[in-house]
Amino acid sequence: MVQKQFRFKSWDGFIQIVLKKGLPARCEFFSLRTLPKEHSFIQSRYKKLVNTRPKLNANMPLAPKFAVVVSKKVSRSAVTRNRIRRRVFEWIRINLPKLNQDQLTMVFVHNDSVAKINYPELDSQLKELFKKAKLYK
Repeated sequence: MVQKQFRFKSWDGFIQIVLKKGLPARCEFFSLRTLPKEHSFIQSRYKKLVNTRPKLNANMPLAPKFAVVVSKKVSRSAVTRNRIRRRVFEWIRINLPKLNQDQLTMVFVHNDSVAKINYPELDSQLKELFKKAKLYK
């Protein structure tokens, strides 16, 4: 699992900004939206967070941040959705040094077969997706 500092938080407001303004990329099983930390909306939201609660948010790193979204349309089973989420987060954790460090990224899963595919295929799919988005070095 990726460390907490690299995950989105529900209260910081960055999720909505990345969803609305992020640049998309798509492959067979996944899609993603990514936004650089220098984007004006991200910077203004970050300044607002630091100014409103300086003791809490003063040391909050801005990027990289990742989220994995697996909807109920993919699988009704929470066990399957969580397995998919854990597998993608583990891939991100392993490849974090190779990923672009100044982006906020959300990965969306479109197919429940991600829970059953072997790791080398998952690795190739995610590498392809992150290379399309120019996030993989």
